[in-house]
Amino acid sequence: MSLLLLLIFLLFCVIFLQHLWLKREVYWLSWQMPGPFLVPLIGHLQTVRGISHGGVINLFKYMMKNYKSPLRWWIGTKMFVIVKKPEDMQIILNSPQCLSRAKVYKFFKSFVGDGILILPVSARMFNPFLQCNWIFRLTKLYKVEKLSSCITFGFVDKILQKKKTNFEHTDELKTLKSTVDDDLPLKTPQIFIDQLMKLLFVEKKFNDYDVISEANTIVASGFESIALASSYCILMLAMHPEHEQRLYNEIKTIMEDRKDVHYDDFSKYDFLDSAGPRNCIGFQYAYILIKIILIQLVSNFKFRTDLKMSEFRLRMDISLQLINKHLVYVEKRK
Repeated sequence: MSLLLLLIFLLFCVIFLQHLWLKREVYWLSWQMPGPFLVPLIGHLQTVRGISHGGVINLFKYMMKNYKSPLRWWIGTKMFVIVKKPEDMQIILNSPQCLSRAKVYKFFKSFVGDGILILPVSARMFNPFLQCNWIFRLTKLYKVEKLSSCITFGFVDKILQKKKTNFEHTDELKTLKSTVDDDLPLKTPQIFIDQLMKLLFVEKKFNDYDVISEANTIVASGFESIALASSYCILMLAMHPEHEQRLYNEIKTIMEDRKDVHYDDFSKYDFLDSAGPRNCIGFQYAYILIKIILIQLVSNFKFRTDLKMSEFRLRMDISLQLINKHLVYVEKRK
């Protein structure tokens, strides 16, 4: 038994030394940067072990306050660089060395293929054990991931197949071929799915896989953020009933007795436009969807809550979320 333990110990030492040698440049760079005490192989997991989500947020607040930018943060054997200065971010975004994706993006490929965005899936990112593929495949999360990806890809594929059929059997393709982007007015809407069809059929820069990856990305990556933004909007309206009533009056004035939301009505809203601003590649898609959600909810229900801003407890994820949930009472309007 003692010999076996000795062999295991020696094997661990060999693996550990090999790891240090292969990552010597990364570790050397890491030691030149400010940050909490680093333990090789473990990283900074010892600083977050056993603390609450709120504690993690407080830890990062402490780091941002007490360490200069850029600073290091390790999750297991993966090093991340955290920046807080705009000039540092500008250097990163303009550097040709930062065009390649981090290896962490591989966790999102089953959801969005090779799209330019990512779906918020944080379990594997923040758990070094789940970053090992064979361990991850033994968990329930793997089954959930496969099911979710099938649903998402299937939904987007139906939309794309219908659009491709329309392009192949109507005059849309001829119109698209005759349209040159440089000839369009500056503010002419560039419809995303039409741009994909142009890249596929006209410019032939995309294949079918590229198209479905980008389309799937736009749809899938917005699910959580749109739901979260809508939830916060409803919570804020519940906390401020005078604003909810103002929005309700505006909705009734524009929609009158109609139940369906018309696209042409969006330009008539004034107060609603201040309820959900976003800035991302899917801005128009998200903006319209959030408006529809708020219009339908506020026109049919009243909301109230006992929750106060001082009672908000947040947890750190891909997006900032409430631990104590969006506690809202819902009452159907008469």
